[in-house]
Amino acid sequence: MDTLMERIEDTDRLLDELGIGHGVNNLRRLHIVGNGASYHAGLVGRYIIEKFVRIPVNVDLSSEYQYMNPNITKGTYFIALSQSGETPDTIGAQRAARKKGALVFSVCNVAGSTAAREADSVLYTYAGREKGATSTKGFSAQLAALCLLGIALGVKKGTLHEIEVETLKSLIMTLPDLISEVLRNDTKIRDIAGTLVNSGGVIYLGRGINYPIAREGALKMKELSFIHAEGYAIGQLNFGHTKVVGRDAPVVFLCPIESIDDRMLNDIARVKAIGGRVIVVTDSPASISGMADHLIIVPSIHPALLPFVTVVPLQLLAYHVADVKGCDMDRPGATAETEMDAYGVHASDGAFR
Repeated sequence: MDTLMERIEDTDRLLDELGIGHGVNNLRRLHIVGNGASYHAGLVGRYIIEKFVRIPVNVDLSSEYQYMNPNITKGTYFIALSQSGETPDTIGAQRAARKKGALVFSVCNVAGSTAAREADSVLYTYAGREKGATSTKGFSAQLAALCLLGIALGVKKGTLHEIEVETLKSLIMTLPDLISEVLRNDTKIRDIAGTLVNSGGVIYLGRGINYPIAREGALKMKELSFIHAEGYAIGQLNFGHTKVVGRDAPVVFLCPIESIDDRMLNDIARVKAIGGRVIVVTDSPASISGMADHLIIVPSIHPALLPFVTVVPLQLLAYHVADVKGCDMDRPGATAETEMDAYGVHASDGAFR
């Protein structure tokens, strides 16, 4: 709600906040960069912005962008995603984009951070302090910021009709309640987590806008519980991934109603046939009827907004596996001070908040 604030009521407000209210017609392409969860948020943002604004969006890892000689042409806007605003690779990518002539924006959570100071303008997420080393609410706040940006640009460019805009606005305002609804599944998700504690690895599968969420779910499992996990596009299941699905190996399918078709159901059946244990996150349990070993139900929402609700059970799943294993979720693997030293960053710089 803090990210949305008054921005949802007046789409021009956000563009004015970025200082581009009168220059949107010059926008031809977006480059988005981020590391870790921010990169996954950028991948979701690509689906949303390309759908709403109908312009090409490139999404790259911050750690690669500054070494890849990016092709920045006239009308290219650059967006750097960073919760802390102090991620070294993201700052390096931001500087590289500026040297190439891009208009540089920062989407971050910490006022006065390096990314904010060095950007042409900043879109603050107002997510509050991120107390853990892994990003959860920060991730969702970045999704909200990119979604608002997509709507604002779509309105300005005329690629979103008024009815679509009003529908999206009303649905976005229901997201906090829908997230709370998912959180009420906490006990059930904890029970499922108990079955994963001794797993050698977890595979996450998603399609379309939920493919980045599969990757984010896997990242959280690795970060918090130290269990190996990988997120894939479901269409890649045939390309080697079934070879690593052993008996009782957990496979998480993201199956919102619009993704459920014969191919999806066949993939679930194949995993079951080779002995895998199927965990399904869906808003249409009747469509999966009897195929899943574990079912996590999320509320239905507009396809572009699904990541807001599908990511939450994956975050909870990782949290509870780590909790049962006795891991320190706030400082997984290293203290915050150790991580700061590794990057040459100090607490006064605003990192790891």
